[in-house]
Amino acid sequence: MWEILSLAKHTFRESRRKKVMLVVGLFVVVVLVSTELAPAGYPDAKPRLALSAALNSMAIFGLVTVVFLAASSIPDDIQQRTIYSLLVKPLPRWKLIVGRTLGFVFVATALVVVMGLFSWAFIRYTARRYLSRAQQAEVLVGRRFLHAQTVQVLRGGEVEHVAPTAEGRVWVHGALDAVARYTFFNVRPTGIWGKAVYGELEFLSNAMGMGVLPGVLTVTNPTTGKSEDVSVLYVEHKVTSFSFSPDLVDDLGSVLVEVKRTDEADALGVLREDLRLRLRPVSFEWNLTKALLPLLLGLTVAAALAVMGSTVLSPMVSICFGFFVCFLGNIVEGMRNMAATLSQAGTPLLDMYAGMYQLTAEAPPPWVVMINQTVYYLLTGLSLAVPDFRKFYAAHFLVDGLNVHGWFLGWAALYAALYAGGGLVLAWLLFRRREMT
Repeated sequence: MWEILSLAKHTFRESRRKKVMLVVGLFVVVVLVSTELAPAGYPDAKPRLALSAALNSMAIFGLVTVVFLAASSIPDDIQQRTIYSLLVKPLPRWKLIVGRTLGFVFVATALVVVMGLFSWAFIRYTARRYLSRAQQAEVLVGRRFLHAQTVQVLRGGEVEHVAPTAEGRVWVHGALDAVARYTFFNVRPTGIWGKAVYGELEFLSNAMGMGVLPGVLTVTNPTTGKSEDVSVLYVEHKVTSFSFSPDLVDDLGSVLVEVKRTDEADALGVLREDLRLRLRPVSFEWNLTKALLPLLLGLTVAAALAVMGSTVLSPMVSICFGFFVCFLGNIVEGMRNMAATLSQAGTPLLDMYAGMYQLTAEAPPPWVVMINQTVYYLLTGLSLAVPDFRKFYAAHFLVDGLNVHGWFLGWAALYAALYAGGGLVLAWLLFRRREMT
């Protein structure tokens, strides 16, 4: 264990001598310039763009730096013959691999901490400059929600069994006695944000053009029967906020929310997730910290895979391999979508005239089918083999003002352990058979 830590410290010191922290300066320039591109007419545009630019730039610069260092480490040791002084101690080759990788994790940690501190300070400064306190509370905090346990369609006070659509949406239409009832449990006072219970909703509707329907939410205490009507607007593709008195929550933490329309011609398509109550949000600092943790896990995976390639490849080829793997890992969804398109009948890859075979009912030539199948299996195999780095990016949570979920962090940790561990094992299997000549 001490040999691994000693080698990791030595790797970290080597990286410092290579002026790796100069990357932070380039990162700062990119974030500052990107933020200035925000449109002037929207006060929250600059803080949101600063968030997006900072987190995405951290991922890009972190990957480039870690891959460049890790992919060239062992080949440089072999070329400079410094590796012999390590292996004659004797130092098992697996300890050399783990120590080197751990050293690059230290480098990634230092980069993430420094860039994260700058991002926090700059985003806070930008928010205070362009937003009011109330706007900052909406943009920077990590909102958390409580979702309904059940959603039922009632008609005339009786439960009506309505077949949901393919995506699980239930449509409420017809007479005005048809309503959608959301039942919430465990609405605790400690989780209420402010002096009222706040919530938000977003439904599909049959409104055309403006996409706005007037509606009413009836909030009821299921124990006392006390209720309150809240007038709202159902706006297509936009979140609508509402609030009600905490007195409407009973002692068991239960509350009923009925979604109603004001015109029989109106129709609403509701999902269980479409109407939710807000819980106390997490602070921006804690949310940003949680967003940086999966990013560090992604850099760990990149370092392990780059070290794996460096065990059998020359420095330049190893660096190209590392960058290629990271590039593929960032377009996994695109590869899967293209593979799904090619798997559909009558969708040849080399159809130079869009829809030619579908319109003429002419079968594609055999060579086109062969190329389609080859590309399909290649894309499918690559999308399964390379890590999906999107699983380590939490920028969308912060840009949307949402709390970084615990399940996201847990899945990122498990995913990183799988790929980083597999990369280190494969690196050891390859490196132990290599002759040092």
